[in-house]
Amino acid sequence: MKITTGTLSTALCLALLFFSVPLSAQDKNVKKAEEYMEKGNNAIFAEHDEYYKKAIQYYIAGGSTREEAYGKVADAMIDKGAYQASTKYIKQSDNPADRYKRIGDIYIEKGTQSKGFTELSQYEKAMKFYDKAKAEAEGYSKIADACYQKGGDSFSIAVAYYAKAKDQEGLTKIAKDLESKGPEYYGQAAAAYRSMETEEGYKKAGDLFFKAKKYQEAYESYNEGLIVDGLTKFADFIRQQGDVDSANLIYARVSEFMLSTGDEESIRKLAAKSMQGGNYQTAVELYERLEDFKKADAARAYLAVQNGEFYEALDYAEGAGETALANTIRTNLKKLSSLDDVSASFDEIMIYAPYVETEADRQFEKEYYQEYKPDIIRGLKKLASIYSGITEPAIQRTVRERFSQYYCVKVLLDKTTFQLNKAEGDITLDDLKMLQPEPTE
Repeated sequence: MKITTGTLSTALCLALLFFSVPLSAQDKNVKKAEEYMEKGNNAIFAEHDEYYKKAIQYYIAGGSTREEAYGKVADAMIDKGAYQASTKYIKQSDNPADRYKRIGDIYIEKGTQSKGFTELSQYEKAMKFYDKAKAEAEGYSKIADACYQKGGDSFSIAVAYYAKAKDQEGLTKIAKDLESKGPEYYGQAAAAYRSMETEEGYKKAGDLFFKAKKYQEAYESYNEGLIVDGLTKFADFIRQQGDVDSANLIYARVSEFMLSTGDEESIRKLAAKSMQGGNYQTAVELYERLEDFKKADAARAYLAVQNGEFYEALDYAEGAGETALANTIRTNLKKLSSLDDVSASFDEIMIYAPYVETEADRQFEKEYYQEYKPDIIRGLKKLASIYSGITEPAIQRTVRERFSQYYCVKVLLDKTTFQLNKAEGDITLDDLKMLQPEPTE
């Protein structure tokens, strides 16, 4: 094609015509809106609303929907850091939830860069915006994930927020991580498992608390989840420590729960385990429910021994065919009955022991135990002598449990042999106390 001078002139005229077309009304409004947005962004907080409102008017005039116009202003205010002030624009914008979450995420990031109270307060602010977005669970999980990634002291915060989100996967993840770190972290891992609020979680929490020697927390976890094995284990433990009454209350709770299930096989297993563990009252109730009256009477025989009712125990033992127990009771009846004398002597010394508050009280307490030292040592020797003549394990256990309430017995009689573990000349006045001394500061 041959280009002539006329062709070039025509093209040039068309180009000039195109570039000289004035901006449309819409374009002018958009440009005006952007000018007001710039002024608003640069204005102080007290004055920016005036510019933003005009920007919205021009955006709408320029073809934006009302929601889009408010969204543009909201985004600008978020960029500016005017988070709270932006909410009145966000709620009238398109996709308000996304903008609320955006602010929430900003606060989460601030939290991960902070410590202590400041960190917690940032997360609380974040949740206020996730709450506005009606996405509480998502907010909780995001905070928990951020704290998990941060690690250290923030692990405990992660556990709390995973729990609020009911995020089982998150709780399991952090619990396993903490548990893998070793015994020092068992308590924290247990808290994470417990926060799952499931049967498995309560059991794992109780087991770990138990390993960490946090026995009260272990009991609470087992109790919340009604973990039969765990509650029984805890009751056995405190019983061995001498707290027989509290142990019996727990056994009764377990028994009541098992009876309510109506599961005969499980009830029978628990009854047998109760007999093995020396929890005879529970065994009586369970065997009666099963209508196994012979075994119920056998349990009653051991329960009577436990309560020091040896003649009654003998009758039950003979009736239930517990020959070994009956023979042991019959052979040692006189000795066993004399245990009441030891118990009565210790009880009297314990009841009249001085209450210590002052230094003068402490001096009086020393004089008191000095006076009763021969009686206490005599009682301990008698107790050890009676025990050494008993061969029936159930009766041995009963004697140990009955007298473990006395501090002097815990200190001066060996846990296994129940014989004096100190020479008489080495026994101190503190060793002779009937109640465990309060720790001194």
